[in-house]
Amino acid sequence: MHTFHINNKDFTEGLAWNYISVFILGVSGLFYNVLIEICYNMEAVGMFNQVYSYYIVVSQLAAFGIHNSVLKYVSTAENNTIQLRILQCGILAAIFTSVLTVTSASLLIKIFMNQFSIQKGLLEMCLALPFFSVNKVYLNYLNGCQKMKSYAVFQCLRSIFIAFSILIFYCIHMKAEDISLCFLTGEMVLSAFLFFWCSKGCKWGLNDWDGIKLHILFGSKVFLANLVMELNTKVDILCLSWIVRDDALIGIYSFAVLFAEGFYQFFVVFRRSINPQIAKDKMIVYQINKKKFVCLSMLLAFAVIGVFYTVSIFVSKEYLLGMKPLAIILFSIVCNGYYIILGNYWSQRGMPLQETKTNVITVLTNLCFNVVLIPILGILGAAIATAASYFVYSFMIRRNMEKDLLTTEV
Repeated sequence: MHTFHINNKDFTEGLAWNYISVFILGVSGLFYNVLIEICYNMEAVGMFNQVYSYYIVVSQLAAFGIHNSVLKYVSTAENNTIQLRILQCGILAAIFTSVLTVTSASLLIKIFMNQFSIQKGLLEMCLALPFFSVNKVYLNYLNGCQKMKSYAVFQCLRSIFIAFSILIFYCIHMKAEDISLCFLTGEMVLSAFLFFWCSKGCKWGLNDWDGIKLHILFGSKVFLANLVMELNTKVDILCLSWIVRDDALIGIYSFAVLFAEGFYQFFVVFRRSINPQIAKDKMIVYQINKKKFVCLSMLLAFAVIGVFYTVSIFVSKEYLLGMKPLAIILFSIVCNGYYIILGNYWSQRGMPLQETKTNVITVLTNLCFNVVLIPILGILGAAIATAASYFVYSFMIRRNMEKDLLTTEV
């Protein structure tokens, strides 16, 4: 007999707060893309989104899956004292892995990206990685404690801080190539807020090496899954940056994809809300009504297309070239939405390697299709490749998860 129900008050309230957060996050993301277009130009939008794509991917290396470990163990911890100890060890582990990543990434960028227009932005991006990693740990601590209101507020504050940073940069006449510093300022301010909100009662020190090692060991098994999953949402833009190398065209595509990513967050929020429950009882997946979920997703997809059209008319009609790629990606997300929300099933079940396997196969499929289709179809090929990867992802999760659900835990 299950002790949790999808329609209970706490879950519904937490879900509502997170959707409010995602709405604000989406508006903020749209705001700073429109702001860059108005204050600078379409090329600046393309450059910014290329750097942002690298930031999303490299940040997963910096975090190294430590946040997943914190979420897993905090969700099942017996009391607040243990949860705080898990948080403390997670933060120290994240600082260690992120510093190594910053050092390595900066060196590689200087060697391999010296002919790219975004090299300076990438180096500035690296400065934000330690703060990003620590923030991920704090946020997953709140998620594991099921403090979803706090999680929602801090999650949307990140985008608000980034948006305001861009506005301030423009007001002080900062060059377009330096906009990437907004990640540093946004993450740094968020870290300060999270520290004062979450760290009360933490006893800082390096006396719990076993706890730190536990997080790093768990993270080593799941970080690749996170890396390739984030890469799957950005591999199209990254491939365009290497194959097409047209900042204006990439700006058009990335602007359209921004709306698809906002739509994708609808599923991520639901995933985030049920993750702690999967760690306790895998049968929770049977309480999700697939048909209602698909119908609601479809209505939201049409709304997203309408908003994209309206905003494009307001900002620049050139962005309407991204309509077809957007529609293709939205269709794929709707078709595979149920399995997208179960994307962390394996890590929450204590089997992160299975999640890694699923995500690696997905991103390799996406990469191969992008390399083949972009030279032929351009941005339309990038959209088709991304859409195909979601179908592969859905198939992998469905096939393996159904086998696990049929087994009876002792």
